[in-house]
Amino acid sequence: MRSKYAASIPLISLLGGCLSVTARVLPPGPTVAASPKAIPCGVNVLRLKPDFPYEEICAIQVDGTKGMSLPSAQDLEEGLEAKACELGADAIVVTQEYKIGMGGYASMIGVAVRYRGTAGAQPSGGPDQAGEHARDLEPMPTAPPGLTAARLVARAALHSGPDLGAPVLALLPGGTPVLVGASTHGFFRVRLTNGRDGYVDCAALPR
Repeated sequence: MRSKYAASIPLISLLGGCLSVTARVLPPGPTVAASPKAIPCGVNVLRLKPDFPYEEICAIQVDGTKGMSLPSAQDLEEGLEAKACELGADAIVVTQEYKIGMGGYASMIGVAVRYRGTAGAQPSGGPDQAGEHARDLEPMPTAPPGLTAARLVARAALHSGPDLGAPVLALLPGGTPVLVGASTHGFFRVRLTNGRDGYVDCAALPR
């Protein structure tokens, strides 16, 4: 019998020879039950796994065509994001980058993850499966106009200026919530929840 998790789900279909993207959950299917989120839900698209506690929900594959051409990598990322929202994920970790198949289509694969300490995530195998060292994450701040709320995806130094040689004000663990401002010279200006401002390397923040 065909697994319900292997079924393809059309996410985008613009008739008239335009974009068509489908996403499917790869076996064995979701291992964490989480409440679906409305699309768009602000899922982080990552290239590296977070270095703070998280749970893997499942792997997702997207395939797409675009008339006589191919969809862009951004088209496929948006397909991953939409399916991750449906699964209640906080982020999607891309594990297979943009790949062109033999049949004139492009594909991308990612793993939907849920940050530990966020509401609604329950490992299907019970509390022990989540690990005994899981910790709650500090709540996300409300972003004022001109700033964006995000979590660091890796440990990072908070510098006083946009330079690795600038004094280090603090060492921030992965998962730290920040308000993100403008980028300059490979750094983002950020504000911590305690009001302190500084700069972190762009690689420590999601795309």
